[in-house]
Amino acid sequence: MKSDALLAAYRKAVGEFAEAQGMNEVPSPRGALKSAFALAWIEDEVLWLEMLEARNRMAHAYDSVTALAVYDRFRAFLQAFQALTARLAEALADSKGANPESAPGA
Repeated sequence: MKSDALLAAYRKAVGEFAEAQGMNEVPSPRGALKSAFALAWIEDEVLWLEMLEARNRMAHAYDSVTALAVYDRFRAFLQAFQALTARLAEALADSKGANPESAPGA
């Protein structure tokens, strides 16, 4: 999956979960990160902002130096996605246990 599609999927998921928690609509990737950080779903907001910046740089990067710099950060980015996935899975399980009709995507 391309990084744009992956970040878009996470933005949508975070948006739905945040709205289920009573937060306002999440209109942008940066807004999704702020919501996820406020809800303690991500710990390192700076890393996620770096990930967004890396995605933006790669959209217009045509040199190996930039590509290798992003590649060097990939492991940290992947770990952040995995941690968020686990937290969203926990939030989904909690919301379905508390009130199945109010669970995101229900």
